Amino acid sequence: MVWYSLKLGRDLVKYTPLKPIEEKLPLCDSSGKEVFKFAKSHAEYGYRYADGTEYTGEILRLDNGVAIGKYTKTKEIPEGQFKFVDKLEAFDLIAEHWYKCELNDYLARELTDKAVKFKFTNGNGYKEYFGYITSFGQHFVMLLGTQKISLMLNSVDVPKELPKKAIAVKTSRLEL
Repeated sequence: MVWYSLKLGRDLVKYTPLKPIEEKLPLCDSSGKEVFKFAKSHAEYGYRYADGTEYTGEILRLDNGVAIGKYTKTKEIPEGQFKFVDKLEAFDLIAEHWYKCELNDYLARELTDKAVKFKFTNGNGYKEYFGYITSFGQHFVMLLGTQKISLMLNSVDVPKELPKKAIAVKTSRLEL
């Protein structure tokens, strides 16, 4: 993990990025037998089994021993597959995607101090997100992500000592 230094007035701050670790699911055939991608030429790829025999069928992903195809886009979340939670839980998510939302009046009133939590897929791969819809200022937003900040903070190793000296650099002219 890389740590950077920041001079904040007379104080020194060490910081490191919190990046979600993306888990790649292994490639497999329709029976769940693992296959491996290889380069046939500069721009052409093929697939083969561990024993070297080539595979030309549909490529799936192996998830907990089950062969799965690409997810379809979430278009409906039935009753019982979502729940209302505290609004702060939504902002514990490392949001990979933000969307502005328009809500009906009933749901807008419900979400003034709460968030709704659900599972969501974009339909373009094998990634499943935690989804939250909540208020943000005068607007409503949908946040999608795979990792919680609180869980990542607990897994980061903090350096034993702060830096002795920070380098001051000229920055942009943003107003506070």
